[in-house]
Amino acid sequence: MKSFLTAFLTIAIAVCTCASVMAADTPVFSDVDETSPQGQAIIKMYNKGYLAGYNDGTFRPDGEVTRAELVRIINQVFGYTENENLNTTDFADNANTNAWYYSDVRIAQQMGYISGFGDNTFRPQDNFTRQQACVVLTIITNATLGANTVSISDEVSPWALNYVNAAVNSGLFDLEAGNTFRAMQNITRGELCVALADFVDDEESTTEAATETTTDSEETETTTRRSSSSGGGGSRPSSNTTTTTTEAVTETTTEAATTVTTEESTEITTGEVAVSDELLTAVRRTARNLTRYVVPNCSSDPQKAVANDIASAMNSFIADNSFDVESAANVAMEDYRALSSSEKTELQNLIIRYCAMSDLVLLRDTFFPGLTY
Repeated sequence: MKSFLTAFLTIAIAVCTCASVMAADTPVFSDVDETSPQGQAIIKMYNKGYLAGYNDGTFRPDGEVTRAELVRIINQVFGYTENENLNTTDFADNANTNAWYYSDVRIAQQMGYISGFGDNTFRPQDNFTRQQACVVLTIITNATLGANTVSISDEVSPWALNYVNAAVNSGLFDLEAGNTFRAMQNITRGELCVALADFVDDEESTTEAATETTTDSEETETTTRRSSSSGGGGSRPSSNTTTTTTEAVTETTTEAATTVTTEESTEITTGEVAVSDELLTAVRRTARNLTRYVVPNCSSDPQKAVANDIASAMNSFIADNSFDVESAANVAMEDYRALSSSEKTELQNLIIRYCAMSDLVLLRDTFFPGLTY
């Protein structure tokens, strides 16, 4: 009896192997030029799981970013987590502990890179401006004005001028034609990717899940009014609030078994696996993206059942690396094989769209090296 890994993962890896081949020949997003600097930044952020696309195959790089979305993305990129030892007072409009952004707003408060408004509100659905983004990134990176004089030809709010100058001087943002900056315009998804891409590690995945509000069902959440207030800044993080934590994981090695290489195989078995922090992060993120993005967009109940079973078993494996689900996994694999060709294709496309390809490749290469379909 093999009791070291959710064998449901075999289903995900089988689908992901097909997805990897498809992704190699097809642009990830229909509206992104992957050869451009912005396109490369978008793909980098997408592959790390920091932002997802939409169900129609687009990324919408010109779409706007809300304050709630921005703090989620910032916390992921910089690895910020909540410090339970700090006493944080919630904003009046961030008291719902079930809101997807609740913890991220609290983390932003603790880290000191964003503040609320004079009426003790955070206004999570207001859009974020380019000058507000300069404030946040200048605070986080400790950017300074430097020796070079920055000459910006268009309007910048007085409260944000030093931050914008510092952000431009340090290379966080570039001036545009005629030394314009468009400070008071809302920052776009593509522009945010460019600003953050240099802070993203190319080699190692470190965050848990893509930003929440990126599916078609949540479009109304991501196109709210532009903020009319100058809020969005804050004091620099102090030394006692910048500590981040990572989940300690004991390195373990599982027993060896034979690799499954064909969909028609009856029994599910896996290869020898060393459980690491990076691997558990990939499993955790994939499980959450399956639950939050793939399942809601499946068109049939059988697809949803397969995806839910994979995610559930992944979560059980995260909680207990000795979790034994081999028998149930074989049943789930039969359910996957029972899907029609179109259902399998749709499931593959959804996984491509909503799960980070870097995670899928890591899971495939770790658990099933050399697996082909």
